[in-house]
Amino acid sequence: MKKRYLFLSLFLLASFVQAKTQYVTKTLPTYSTTEDAKASGKILPTTPLEVIKTQDGKAFVKLTGWNKGKMTRILYFSKGERIISAAFSKKAKYEVKVLKTEEVGTKKDQWSNVTITTWIDNKELTDDLNALYSKAANLYEKNCGLCHAKHPTKEFSANQWPAVIKGMIPRTPLSKEEGLLVTQYAQKHAKK
Repeated sequence: MKKRYLFLSLFLLASFVQAKTQYVTKTLPTYSTTEDAKASGKILPTTPLEVIKTQDGKAFVKLTGWNKGKMTRILYFSKGERIISAAFSKKAKYEVKVLKTEEVGTKKDQWSNVTITTWIDNKELTDDLNALYSKAANLYEKNCGLCHAKHPTKEFSANQWPAVIKGMIPRTPLSKEEGLLVTQYAQKHAKK
């Protein structure tokens, strides 16, 4: 009898240990099932997620974030800010669970804290968010002061940074993927 409880306790402990937070290092496609070859969405760099299980080279993951209003196809990093963590196509199949809903801002916009589960390729994940931010900061430092004085990340709000960076990327040697990483970094270190 004691062996059975010990085995059950170890199994439950292993289940909890397995679900740890990891971060996306590059834009990852999402899939509705493990058999899908065509992507149904994407998850952007620095997005936190939990790997629930792996199968056939793919990982079933849980994302936590915010939806604005009834727009469940876009997952935002935080409420009231347009820091996109993931976006899904109209045909994508994924599960959304609403945790709570809040009114935000003077317009009383409805924002829902949600979890979304979906499949991704089981790659391009890291446990070390600081290393990812360090890489982004280095890219920002080396490329975003070539033509002018570098703007401190706190100079603009999270909602302003995408337009600022989009206008500057063509003048730098940054790839599109590096530009997305720098944008996520700037937004997540922006003024509040």
